[in-house]
Amino acid sequence: MNNITQFQWDFHTPQGKKIIILVLNSQHGLSIHDTSLKYRVELIEQSLIIKNVNKADAGSYSCSITVFPSGLFEGTTKLVVQEQIPLSSGVVAAIVITVMLLLVIMAATAYLIFMRRHDSAVRHRVYIDKDGPVMDVARLSVINRDEDVVYSDVKFEPSREVTALFNDKHTESMHADDVTYSEVIVMRRQPK
Repeated sequence: MNNITQFQWDFHTPQGKKIIILVLNSQHGLSIHDTSLKYRVELIEQSLIIKNVNKADAGSYSCSITVFPSGLFEGTTKLVVQEQIPLSSGVVAAIVITVMLLLVIMAATAYLIFMRRHDSAVRHRVYIDKDGPVMDVARLSVINRDEDVVYSDVKFEPSREVTALFNDKHTESMHADDVTYSEVIVMRRQPK
């Protein structure tokens, strides 16, 4: 039956110096040496736990285990510490502004889509009085481009859903300011 009699954790600096971190002996207990890691190391079973790791902790760590009667076993682990550079206030501001702009663009797009669909549901029927003066719009003048204005009676016939609303005098006065204007331009050719 093999018994662990002692194990030891060492730190190897980039210059090649060996620093003993801790030693655990079955007879004498745990001894943590006075190093920069003294108050930041913890031992769980045979594992070395380093708290609040910093750039100076980078390097090779070796563990030596003495087992009776088998002998000595060693293993090395390399710790690479990468610095996490905090984002500058300019980068944070740019990210926040970009996110806000994207939200505004998405809200505006959704609003425009909603308004376009809502407006397409409202249809007005316009009937043009055909008993008025007749013009030949197929004969456009290439030489003379004078604009002629033709007036025609336009009668508004509300749809069946809107008719019930217009029967109420209050509703009629409420919509009295709602007027839709439109312009019709008809060009006519002069006879040759």
